[in-house]
Amino acid sequence: MCIRDRIETPVSGWDRVDNLEPGVTGNARESDGELRIRREQSIKITATHTADAILSRVRQVPLVTDAVVGFNNGEVTDSNGTPRQHVWAIVEGGDDDAIARIIWEAVAGGIGMRGDVEVIVTSPVSGKQHQVYFDRPDYVDPEFVIEYVRLAGFPTDGEQRIIDALVARGDEFKIGEDLIWSRMFGVVTCAVSAVQIDSLMIDSAATNIAVVMNEKIRIQPGNITLIDVTP
Repeated sequence: MCIRDRIETPVSGWDRVDNLEPGVTGNARESDGELRIRREQSIKITATHTADAILSRVRQVPLVTDAVVGFNNGEVTDSNGTPRQHVWAIVEGGDDDAIARIIWEAVAGGIGMRGDVEVIVTSPVSGKQHQVYFDRPDYVDPEFVIEYVRLAGFPTDGEQRIIDALVARGDEFKIGEDLIWSRMFGVVTCAVSAVQIDSLMIDSAATNIAVVMNEKIRIQPGNITLIDVTP
């Protein structure tokens, strides 16, 4: 780095200058266009910071298995029923107190919280108590009725394999994820290739199961009925 030892701008009474350390090069002056771009980016970061911060931290809480966080930064209640300027955290697993403290530490000032789970968090700085709200997911347990035909090579434990595969697929659903009816055929045939599915009904219909933001699909073994219609 260049060390300058001469006076660039004359000052009365100065005849020399000594630099004890190398100077630090500054940044070029920001143009008007660059300023506008930086401001736009900073606004976007601020708008998503609260929800992203809560989600990333809540997912690190021990025993938390799933979480979603919505943030309504609009002027009216949104389509999920979240009031304006509120966050809505839906968390599966984990300790209530640990989750609440993470939310309280991450939520921005002036932002409300929505949920049926209420936890009192005490500030370690002021000693004041704060109410924190969040929700647990509501589970949706659809009933499966599958009529099938055994093909050559159908294993003796074929039905159990099908049940286990459906239950395992149910464990993979995320909060707010819809169940797509047509994809269930692949779950069955991947578990047992030597099978012909004549009918696959979910809640007495051949249709998808749509859920809302705080609902989660589960597939329970007791909700699976397999009917062997092999001629």
